[in-house]
Amino acid sequence: MLRQLAIRCLQNETLLELLQNRQPQYLRTLLKQLLQGVDKHSSALADSTYSRVTASRLGIAALGYLLHQAQGRDWLSQHTPSVSQVTDWAEAVARGEIPPEQIAQLLTNNRPSGTLLPGQPVCSLLLVKHWLLPLWQQSAMRQVIRRLKGERGVRQVDAYLHHALQRQEVDVMRDEIQTQDKPDPLSQSIGNAGLLLLWPLFPQLFSQLNLWEEGQFISDAVRWQAVYCLDRLVWGEADPEDERLTLNRLLCNISPFTSIPAHSPLSVLQQQQTDDWLTAVGQRLAGWQKLSLTDIRQLFLQRVGEISTEGTLLRISVKPKPYDFLLRDWPWPMTLASFPWAEQPLTIVWPLTGLTG
Repeated sequence: MLRQLAIRCLQNETLLELLQNRQPQYLRTLLKQLLQGVDKHSSALADSTYSRVTASRLGIAALGYLLHQAQGRDWLSQHTPSVSQVTDWAEAVARGEIPPEQIAQLLTNNRPSGTLLPGQPVCSLLLVKHWLLPLWQQSAMRQVIRRLKGERGVRQVDAYLHHALQRQEVDVMRDEIQTQDKPDPLSQSIGNAGLLLLWPLFPQLFSQLNLWEEGQFISDAVRWQAVYCLDRLVWGEADPEDERLTLNRLLCNISPFTSIPAHSPLSVLQQQQTDDWLTAVGQRLAGWQKLSLTDIRQLFLQRVGEISTEGTLLRISVKPKPYDFLLRDWPWPMTLASFPWAEQPLTIVWPLTGLTG
């Protein structure tokens, strides 16, 4: 009975009927039962949690409840939230309508983020792609976790979803490989998809070049220099070519509709700093220690891929190569990339079984 009510709370029409036709006390009891069905002893379950019932409170509570039981997960795997639902939930979180602890447990399969271990079971791929990832891509969700747990908490949620996305079955991975060469009408080909191998290190690089300071780019003009810095990283050339900047703009959170300004090229010093930085990174990564700067660029950074969308999600697909075995034991996740200057993380599809970061 409670499961059916939870499902009704995740469907806009039936949720509206509940809110319009049921007495406030009934709705408060329903909200309390949904929340306690997830965690009877949660510190988030203060009396104030039940005092006011809203559509978003019921929806988030219902999602957490269904994630907690097998039949509920089956239903969630076959359904997806509407864009308006996800937006409404994010706005409710931003208003403080949903307890931060509840969001943290929801995004990590109802376990506190501080208790996550790499070997623990995670949600299925469909649950993450349909429900959790669209939520996590809302800036309000990331902000509330950052306030609650700091940057470490954000990284823990990223890592949890990364492990979930890695749980693709062999046939799913095979399908990805088989469809790499099939054109997608909504996709855009790129030649520098290997940049994503270095995604967690970009803030460090930009800081070293005096482009990033105190949690933000110094100016819009400097943000464009970050775009050109990434071009230098991949191609080793002084002058960037506009057609090579598609992924760089995306990684630096510049709209594709923004006109490219007159180039403010990197100084000779910045070019050398970029090369030296990449050399130093290569020396620290086990698989790259015997490679020259040219090898790193040509074998890995200058990698063909595609930018595409899947619903509201941005996805970067990378074409694998035989020598990708050098990427085994990569030290960070390679299924999800997030940046402090961007509201949404990027999904990475790189068909490899050796990446354990």
